[in-house]
Amino acid sequence: MIRALVVILHALTIAAPGFAPKREAALHVQRLAERLEFDPLTLVALVEHESRWNPRAFNPDTWAVGLGQVLLEHFPECVPAEPFSPMDLEPCSRIRARLEDWRYNLTWTAVAFRGWRAYCLYHVGTGEARYYLQGYQGFDAKRHATCGHVRTRSGWRALPIPKLTRRVLARRSEFERQVTR
Repeated sequence: MIRALVVILHALTIAAPGFAPKREAALHVQRLAERLEFDPLTLVALVEHESRWNPRAFNPDTWAVGLGQVLLEHFPECVPAEPFSPMDLEPCSRIRARLEDWRYNLTWTAVAFRGWRAYCLYHVGTGEARYYLQGYQGFDAKRHATCGHVRTRSGWRALPIPKLTRRVLARRSEFERQVTR
């Protein structure tokens, strides 16, 4: 799905009034969306939900960093051999600093979108945002599900969509309504 730069910029203005490089970010999101084939308004809504467009956002409970709240555990350098803070590792500190760069973080988030969508398409037969967002947001791990589905004897059964996923999708719809007026 390709969106005009002005549409993405308008959504960013609504979602992130204090985020300074809006035009640059809108262009970056547009290019990522074209190359990785995802809806940019979904990314804008997710980032608003995850970090309120704060590039330095950090969640000490999950070790999630930056705009898209990318988990440090995705990087081998940040997985300690013994149970202690991954931030005790120097290479992990460098990765955290890099993830606080908004461009790098948005790119990582977009690549994760593509990965989750492909994973869901392959496993449950759908690449809809309401399913791949559940994986991205960690609900699959909590509910022992695959893309918001559980396996039954007769195939896959969709679970109810979590409130936080519904909130991101509703915000995405708000952006679309506001920018198409």
